[in-house]
Amino acid sequence: MTVISWTLGFIPALHSKFYDDNEDLHGFFEYANTYAVFLLIALVTILFNHRSKILSLICAGICIYGICLSKSRAVWLLSIITVLVAAFYYLLGRIKSRKGKISFIIALAVTAGIIILALILTGYGRKSLII
Repeated sequence: MTVISWTLGFIPALHSKFYDDNEDLHGFFEYANTYAVFLLIALVTILFNHRSKILSLICAGICIYGICLSKSRAVWLLSIITVLVAAFYYLLGRIKSRKGKISFIIALAVTAGIIILALILTGYGRKSLII
């Protein structure tokens, strides 16, 4: 869908059918956010598909490109979270021992804590908490 709507968007007569006034790609949907959520669902389906790796990577790249063209910031954030959760799920499945899994989860928790602490201490868009 991304390839077709992006390609047809180059035709001046059809450009308004696939892009809105802000140049956000909305494909065959009315709103760009709806289109981006649809692509995110497709991306999740592709990430857990265990058939062809090369075809899955190509389709995932097209979905991510469509999400970027939709300019939906909320779905961008959800996409990052989804890919991180999928990577966590994949890496956790690759670890065989129970001790290794617990160590991996603790390392992720410590990393998440450091990131959250850094966001809090830098203010993350607000006035910094450190005087």
